[in-house]
Amino acid sequence: MDRSGMPFHFHKAWTRLILVSWGVLTMSWGLGKAQDPPREQVVPSVPANFYPYGGPSWAELMALGNPFSSRSEVNALLNRVFCDPDHCEPWLVVKSNGLLVMGTFIPWNTPASSKTWRTPDQLPPVKTSRKPLGGVRIGIDPGHLGGKWAKIEQRETLVDGKYLVREGTNTRIVGEILAQYLRNLGAEVLLLRDEPKPVSPLSPAIVAKNWAQQRKSRITPRLQREANLFFVRRVEINARAAKLRQFQPDLTICLHFDAGVPDNPVNKLHLLLNGSYSKDELADPELRWGMLSKLLGNVHPVEAELSAYVAASMSQRLDLPPFTYSTPSTKVKEVPGNDYLWCRNLLANCLYPGPVVYTEPFAMLNTLTARRMALGDYPGYQIFSGQRLPSIYREYARSVADGIKNYFVDKRMSYQSSTPTHHQ
Repeated sequence: MDRSGMPFHFHKAWTRLILVSWGVLTMSWGLGKAQDPPREQVVPSVPANFYPYGGPSWAELMALGNPFSSRSEVNALLNRVFCDPDHCEPWLVVKSNGLLVMGTFIPWNTPASSKTWRTPDQLPPVKTSRKPLGGVRIGIDPGHLGGKWAKIEQRETLVDGKYLVREGTNTRIVGEILAQYLRNLGAEVLLLRDEPKPVSPLSPAIVAKNWAQQRKSRITPRLQREANLFFVRRVEINARAAKLRQFQPDLTICLHFDAGVPDNPVNKLHLLLNGSYSKDELADPELRWGMLSKLLGNVHPVEAELSAYVAASMSQRLDLPPFTYSTPSTKVKEVPGNDYLWCRNLLANCLYPGPVVYTEPFAMLNTLTARRMALGDYPGYQIFSGQRLPSIYREYARSVADGIKNYFVDKRMSYQSSTPTHHQ
């Protein structure tokens, strides 16, 4: 999270900027994938196919229907999770008899005609208790890039002058271990990256060249820095979202490590649910369409319950207290009844389809944590300052896998058996 101000610890709000000031709209309008209806005129400044927009199309939004039954229900959800209802107008208007979405009216209780992800009751029956995730499609997004990209994405630092921390490298190790755990439980898994390079076939150099042509200027160091950040924070996330949309996961797990507060980097834990949009963010078409898909798809209840299961497993196995944001805040919303969960709008949990479990454990600036990360993955245990500890990567991955398993065992069995087992 963006509290430390350390070199690698950039403000994640950058992934949510309105980029018109950079001469770039954040939608690939030429793709026919995610355009507002024709009544909303947008002047394109991004060439077709410049990068793949990872969000929903108009047809996909309309296929979600309207799962709500009253104005009060929608307004309560908007206020509690997403935003002030007034900030949604005129593209979303809550009326007495339904929703007006970009000029198209959808009555209350309009069933979805199609959806890319499935709830537990929509999954095929479990064939064996040894494979409780059989038939479940799970995406894994190891956050950031790591390797030689770590400096470009400002995700590299040297803790205590000797423990090199590259978040993208570390999340990739967790992702590979987690993928194997989940496959062993029967899940079909898409690991978005298993090496330290982008999913996107583009590059910061291509972005910089495009911008220089648009501005009729040369590629200055400042323009290249802006292009670097735009690539890793926007282009790359869109490429991952596009890949997930092809896979159609029932849930996606976004793996991160928190940095911690520089003057007191205590290991803690929190998970981020999509929500807490500002008025300025909703002026960005990319984020607006992402929020609409989360709202009309009624993603939040499933995302919150899944995240609660994972938070319970992680907090127990990793023995981490909850991280607490300073409130009131314009960036986050509290999730009532669970100190580990917060609503926050990030590009990944906005654009990735369906429920997203977004994990932020530990504190990378903590000396013990940095030592464990620097040692790499290993079997068994190692001694750290008199403590016998397992691989931090295996511990992290196992805690997430157990939470996902517990959720589906409880929820799938509750639909197929009268005597479910509750793990929470």
